[in-house]
Formats: sequence, structure tokens, C-alpha cells
Amino acid sequence: MTSKKKTVLCSELLFNVLYEQRVLEDIQATDFIIASSNTINKKLTEDVYDQIISFNQMEKAEYQLKEVKSLALNVYGKSKEIYDDDISLVVNRDQLCPLRHEARRMLGDRTLFELDSFEGMIKIVEQGDGIALLPTNLKSLQTLVKLLEKNIHINYYVYERM
Repeated sequence: MTSKKKTVLCSELLFNVLYEQRVLEDIQATDFIIASSNTINKKLTEDVYDQIISFNQMEKAEYQLKEVKSLALNVYGKSKEIYDDDISLVVNRDQLCPLRHEARRMLGDRTLFELDSFEGMIKIVEQGDGIALLPTNLKSLQTLVKLLEKNIHINYYVYERM
């Protein structure tokens, strides 16, 4: 007799951060479906999930909001000297990504370097070819420099199927 695995639909960025921070529970007994902010709503029409972890707020009768949490972010660069008007802002290509929107709001009219890869974004910043708004508690950012004095926070939402 086999038990059914829990299914979790999760934002790609949130999965990376929560997995590294060991926040995700019982990962061996869970099937994670990773999606961009742009495709989460589409995925909801295709299947039913036990839990949803997303930057997107939802109003679906079959899901109840369990928690509102916050993700700490900062603008990162290779060095403090790189923070000038000519350096590109590296953002996720996903038009609904809240980090993209917040980075553009904060950093204005910089040239954008758009990517579909979170790890690719980090690589570009590590090489000194851009700056990016990134989660603060990732081990992969230890070689980078925070460019803002204070972290900013963006909410994310955890929903459970009723």
C-alpha cells in the first residue's frame, strides 16, 4: 500500500530560497511543481494541488490562505563601486515577477538585462556585468556585496487546499 505524495505548486524563486533555508517540510514525501509567477494561474486550471506557495495572491474557493510571509531582499553587485548609472539591472523575464517590478521601481531607468534563469542572474552579477535585487539569505550570494543599507521585503503567500 503506497501513500499519495503531497503536491505543492511553488514559485521557482521561492522554492530555491525555501529549500536552501530548509523551510520546506517533508520534501521526500512531496512532489514539487515549479512555475514562474506568470504561469502559476495557468497551472491552477490544469491540476489540483495540496499547497501553493506563490508571490501571487489568489481568490480560489478551493484554496484557503494559510500564511503570509515575507522574503528579505537587497540589491547585490560584485562591489560597491559597480553601483553607478551605467550598470545594467538584471531582472527575471517573467513580467509578473514581483522582484522585477520592485527592482524597476527602485532603480528606475537603467538598461535591463532580462533572463529566465535565477542562477544565470546571479552569474551575471558575480561577473560584474549587472546588479540585481535578490534574496538575502542565499549561500550563493556570499561573494557579492549588498548595495542598500536596509533590506526590503516582499510578501509571499501559502495556500492550502480545503
